[in-house]
Amino acid sequence: MGTPITDQIIDRMMAAGYDGFTSISEATRIMREFQASDKKEMTFGIMGAHGKCVDAIQLRREGA
Repeated sequence: MGTPITDQIIDRMMAAGYDGFTSISEATRIMREFQASDKKEMTFGIMGAHGKCVDAIQLRREGA
């Protein structure tokens, strides 16, 4: 089971047209990248079919 944040990322990726497997894989990658960084805040874009950003995910650490 994923975390509620991971589940929200998956839902947003699927709403942007990604399949379930890709959405899960990308959500896992995004969470790992954010957790490995020392940044307090990061933004990740969700790219659409024509190479344009259709949505953005902003992750922020507690207390930031």
